[in-house]
Amino acid sequence: AVLHTRAIGSTLSMAGGDGSRQQRSQPRRDWESRTLHASGPRATTVDVVLLSEAYTRADHFFADADRATRSYFSARGATFFGVSALINVHAVYLRSAASKIGRGGPADTAFRCYR
Repeated sequence: AVLHTRAIGSTLSMAGGDGSRQQRSQPRRDWESRTLHASGPRATTVDVVLLSEAYTRADHFFADADRATRSYFSARGATFFGVSALINVHAVYLRSAASKIGRGGPADTAFRCYR
């Protein structure tokens, strides 16, 4: 697996000395991405991205994402083995505070998914 750690933008509100408020963009460094299955350049492949909704630990998410990728793409007889040469799979981890998605409304998770 190839490991990439990137920063994404977030907004920080700051109070000025004169009582005014300013907003400034700050990089977030609380996420990580990995390429789990690489077949070729973006121009000739499809990129599939697995998101870490409701995961509170990166090691659990990447273990599950790797297991799913192997079961779908890597072994003969796997669901997408025949087209695996056309697909790249990436996993993106962003920590969630809650370990379950919401029911009827968003929970405190990275992507705020709910049923």
